Amino acid sequence: MTSVAHWQAVADVWPLAENSRFISLDGADYHVQVSGTGPDVLLLHGAGASSHSFAGITPLLTPHFRVIAPDLPGQGFSSLLPPERIGLVQFSAYLNALLEQLDASPQWIIGHSAGAALATQYALNGAESLRGILCINPAF
Repeated sequence: MTSVAHWQAVADVWPLAENSRFISLDGADYHVQVSGTGPDVLLLHGAGASSHSFAGITPLLTPHFRVIAPDLPGQGFSSLLPPERIGLVQFSAYLNALLEQLDASPQWIIGHSAGAALATQYALNGAESLRGILCINPAF
């Protein structure tokens, strides 16, 4: 079952499903939830999780921010990257491409576990709009 087909099978029970969309990058589909208006805040989940990890705090943030919560490659409803494209540097490049498709420039990132490590790599790559990162139980 493809990521999109899997999503369609569970969409009626998925948290914040109304905010979900798929973006195609390099022939693969990636699931992301986008909601709210205002400055961009990016939510990056940990390993083995998905955007649903932030279902509890997203409604608290949306009155103040445009919240962007992707399923990282190979997790949730997002396609897996090929082995040669797996790693923090490669995932950061994926993140740049995804954010470009959304016309997004995050000012803040909240990252949990591996998501915190990815947030740090994204910052090291020169994210000019970034004002801060909140790392929750970081995996570094």
